[in-house]
Amino acid sequence: MKATKTPKRSRPTKLKVPLPRAREGRRLSPGIIRLDYERATGYMVRLAYKLTKTGYRPKFRAYFSDVKYGGKQKALAAAEAWLDAVTRTGKAPKLPRG
Repeated sequence: MKATKTPKRSRPTKLKVPLPRAREGRRLSPGIIRLDYERATGYMVRLAYKLTKTGYRPKFRAYFSDVKYGGKQKALAAAEAWLDAVTRTGKAPKLPRG
């Protein structure tokens, strides 16, 4: 009699890069901050800090400008998508050149 294979259970994929802890009452995802300056308006994503000779530096970082992405909401959506890709794969995806 042949042994039948039991189907493997699919486990949720483990994050390659852990997200920082979320703070209470915060509307943005952990790792994303909003910049509202005269010359820079957009979202900055920084993730996975590492120790260097001069202090801690983010391993992954990206800036999503409101002007380049067509507004606050689209820039935030692009930042969220980039953050999701980094946490899943452990590598920063290429950003479009503008």
